[in-house]
Amino acid sequence: DRNILNDYSSFVSNFAGPLFALGGSLILYSTIMDQNKKDNLNRFESVYFKLVDYHRENNLNIKTSSDPFKGRELVGKQLFTNMYNQVKATTKLLHSNYPNVKDSNLANIAYQIFYIGKSSEAARMQLKKTLKKYKDEIVVDTLFNILDTYSDSVKSVNETKYPFFDGNKTKLSHYFLQYFNVISYVLQQEFLTSEEKEFYLTLLQSQNGFYENIIINLYLMSDSAHKEHKSMSKYVKLNQEENEYVNLLLFNAQKSETE
Repeated sequence: DRNILNDYSSFVSNFAGPLFALGGSLILYSTIMDQNKKDNLNRFESVYFKLVDYHRENNLNIKTSSDPFKGRELVGKQLFTNMYNQVKATTKLLHSNYPNVKDSNLANIAYQIFYIGKSSEAARMQLKKTLKKYKDEIVVDTLFNILDTYSDSVKSVNETKYPFFDGNKTKLSHYFLQYFNVISYVLQQEFLTSEEKEFYLTLLQSQNGFYENIIINLYLMSDSAHKEHKSMSKYVKLNQEENEYVNLLLFNAQKSETE
């Protein structure tokens, strides 16, 4: 029937017009959204890779005037290896003199000695104040005598003027601040998916050396870490071998004596 056919054609044309218009609008919206994400991604990556480059340069600029073990200048990844050895030596020294200190407390005491040090009267006062909370497990004044004796023996054996417990706060405080600023910048990007954020955080961490990752995580485990940095600790992951090194260093002190 032509009348029915005409009515049907009119219905289809009236319905299809708005439908195609809606489809076109959705395609346009999707295109705009995709372009916006590309623009956001380009802006983000422009800043992100500059921050990563800055982090790499920051790593190379960290140096010490003398290695307490061999009396030579160390920079970058070499210095982080040396820092790990400092914490390891401190942990062994503490365990040999205070074998009953809890493992978790041993970790923090060792790190505070490594981080704050005793190179000046101000540093000694700050370190003593920090260690007061462990007065039931260590005798602070006696501990300082032990540290002084050990530092003198290291200087004597290696013929270096470097005080072993010189502290590393001035070297590391800016480093930690800059590193966690990069992590924070990635996490603030609402247009990125969780998988994309994970990718950029993994890319950042891949710039670090083996012992560098360990020093970062030792910092996060300590009382010295900023609260906002601690809140980001789940994004600073150790691989299996690095994690084993941390456990051996801090929570298996008796085993580490044989290493």
